[in-house]
Amino acid sequence: MEEVGQGYLKELISRCMVQLVDKDEFGTVTAVVVHDRLHAFAQEEAQEACFVESHDSTDVLAPATVRRLAVQNTTDRHVHLGNALPKLRTIVCDFANGGAAKPSVCIHSTDLGFLHASKFLRVIDIHGLELKKLPDELGSMIHIRYLGLQCGQLERLPSTISKLGERLEFGDGAFRSLQKLRLGLPDLEEWAVSAGSMAALVRLTLLRCAKMEMLPEALGGMKELEEVVLYSMPKMVGRIKEDGGQDHHKIKHVPVIQTIW
Repeated sequence: MEEVGQGYLKELISRCMVQLVDKDEFGTVTAVVVHDRLHAFAQEEAQEACFVESHDSTDVLAPATVRRLAVQNTTDRHVHLGNALPKLRTIVCDFANGGAAKPSVCIHSTDLGFLHASKFLRVIDIHGLELKKLPDELGSMIHIRYLGLQCGQLERLPSTISKLGERLEFGDGAFRSLQKLRLGLPDLEEWAVSAGSMAALVRLTLLRCAKMEMLPEALGGMKELEEVVLYSMPKMVGRIKEDGGQDHHKIKHVPVIQTIW
């Protein structure tokens, strides 16, 4: 599905419908911009078709029928979502690092309390929020296919999947449908995964988890795992080397292993 989306995006670029801004090391399009007139036209058409709603406010008034919610904010890092969203399938929060956001403002667990009603969530991608903890409901969501956490202030994960402090633990059968996992937790030291957890995992990305001591032993039993990507983790790169790496046996079955400095 991701490859199909990239194909459509490149087609739009070739037709000058959108303008390319940036690509990653693998040639994947990561950022584009849309001309003002085209953006206004697309937004108007999407709203008339009830396909998209846009709110220019930190108090997001999302309707109960919303299926995909994207939150972007460069002036503040506090977003309040009060109403339940039972039909929600995807939530994406992207707060640019180093922007004008107020560093003292944090999102509290009550601000994400609406997740208790979102039983069918498939994608959770949280980037740049000054988030201290996540709601307990996260650990019991069995339909999650993609989980992305890049929160430098994150101190605690739900008790259903983790212990307190610098240890992250996925218990028996956790995230059975999860296909892609992306973790950017700079203070994480130990990551424990029980056998049977993330059995469907296809792609694992670890970003700047510099304090992580070792990879979970359970990775060796994940037969569906096709790709492991390590960003700015020199210590871990040494541990996965084929010649004498302490963690090499855990991922030797993985077809694609990429290390990016």
